[in-house]
Amino acid sequence: AHRERAERRAVRREVLEPFLARVLEAADGSDSVETVASAVGLSVSETRAALGRLEAEGYISRTDLGGWERAAF
Repeated sequence: AHRERAERRAVRREVLEPFLARVLEAADGSDSVETVASAVGLSVSETRAALGRLEAEGYISRTDLGGWERAAF
C-alpha cells in the first residue's frame, strides 16, 4: 500500500508544472508564504497563487498551525 501511494504521488508530481513542483516541495512543513517564496525564488504574490492552486487541486492542505502539509494519496 505504501509503494502504491508513493507511485501515485510520483505520477501526480510529473504532471505539475515545474514551478508548482518546487512550491509543493518547499511548502511541505513550511509555516509562511514568505519562507516558501524565498526558497523557490518567486514573489510572495506568485507563491500565494501557487499555494492556492496546489490546495485547490488537492496537493496540499493547511495545518492547524498555519503551515502546509502534503495531502495523503
